Amino acid sequence: MRTARERTQRQESQRHQLYADYLAAIARVADDLWTLGMDADRSHLLRRAHDFWRTGNAYSLRYHVTIKGPAHIVEASDTCFRRLRHFRDVVGSGADGGSTEFGEAQEQYSEALVRLHHAMRADLKTDEEAPGRAVMRAGNAAPGNRVRGPA
Repeated sequence: MRTARERTQRQESQRHQLYADYLAAIARVADDLWTLGMDADRSHLLRRAHDFWRTGNAYSLRYHVTIKGPAHIVEASDTCFRRLRHFRDVVGSGADGGSTEFGEAQEQYSEALVRLHHAMRADLKTDEEAPGRAVMRAGNAAPGNRVRGPA
C-alpha cells in the first residue's frame, strides 16, 4: 500500500514540475513576443519571432505534457499553444503593440493560458484559494503568467 501511495505522490510531483516548466516556457516566449511587438526595431520580425519560439523550449515540454497529462490538460495545452503560435505569427507579420490584431491575439492567448492554468491546478488538486495566494483569472493574471500589455 505504501509503495502505491509513494508512486502516486511521485507521479503528482513530476506532473507539478512539468506543468510549472511548461507554463514558464510559454510565458517566456509570450513575454519575448510582446517585447518584440513593442520594439521600435521592426527589422526581421518573422525571423526574430521564430527564434524566440525555437529557443523557448515550449515544443519539447508540450510533447511531455501530451504524454504525461490527462486528456483535458492536453486539450487545454494544445489550445494555449495554438494561440501562442498565432500570437507569434501576428507579431512576425509586423503587427505592433498598438494594433487591434496584436491586442486580439494577445487576449486570445491570455484567455487560453488562464484556462490551462486552472485545468492544471484542478488536475493537481490545488484549485482552492489559499490565503495570500491569488488565483489567476482572465484579465488579472499575474505578471509573467500572461502577455504584458495595457489592461
